[in-house]
Amino acid sequence: MKIKQTLAIALLASATSFIPALSAQEGEVPAETSTSTLQASVDALIAAALANPDLDLTDPASVQAAIQSVMTAAYATVTNPTAAETQTIASSVMSTFTVQIQAQSGDSANTAAVIKSAAAAIVSAAVTESGTDAAEAIEAATKGATEGAIEAGVAVVDAITVVAEGATTGATDAGVDVETAEAAITEGATEAGTEAGASESEAQAAAEAGETQAEEAAEEAAEEAAAEEAAEEAAAEDTVVTDDTTVVTSPNTAN
Repeated sequence: MKIKQTLAIALLASATSFIPALSAQEGEVPAETSTSTLQASVDALIAAALANPDLDLTDPASVQAAIQSVMTAAYATVTNPTAAETQTIASSVMSTFTVQIQAQSGDSANTAAVIKSAAAAIVSAAVTESGTDAAEAIEAATKGATEGAIEAGVAVVDAITVVAEGATTGATDAGVDVETAEAAITEGATEAGTEAGASESEAQAAAEAGETQAEEAAEEAAEEAAAEEAAEEAAAEDTVVTDDTTVVTSPNTAN
């Protein structure tokens, strides 16, 4: 946790020293200028994160921690972030990291797992750091992340599915209920998919497939955790568990 906080502070310092403030100017800042300034700020944060020698782009946990730090620092440069700004941040982070992840990992299964963790980190941070409505943050972050994955060369349907799976995990990890999360994820991913050329039905089906995969993975993880807890309790009680019966051995009982 301390390493993660230190990285976030370093990233923020890097960005703020390189990029002028978005506000504090007389009059209204044109949206075009504001967007380009935010883009430059996010690009600087991403570059700093990728330059970290401790970052392992083949490790989902390492990538997730790096992206969470980038997202935290990016939101610190924006006052009252809009959905469009969240989308810009998510798209930039996802696109650049996905390109690097694909370049580092030759294993397609591991690549998919790392990209999912990237999507999870983006959506989770959007919920916890943006200060906006959770559903709005999830939809914007999911759309941006899907756009970023597609821009990085991931096939449209595959991008929708992998981002939706990661986004579902990230949203629920951030404390959002599954129904709210999935409605927003489907909306964001479907919109990004149709804009990239997929049909609405195709995009929606791909998003729902990703959400289902995330639910199944969560259920499997919960079952494994429960089984591990039961095994630990059994060991603590000096209990031998077999396929058919449970035999309890007490220190005071002859075997």
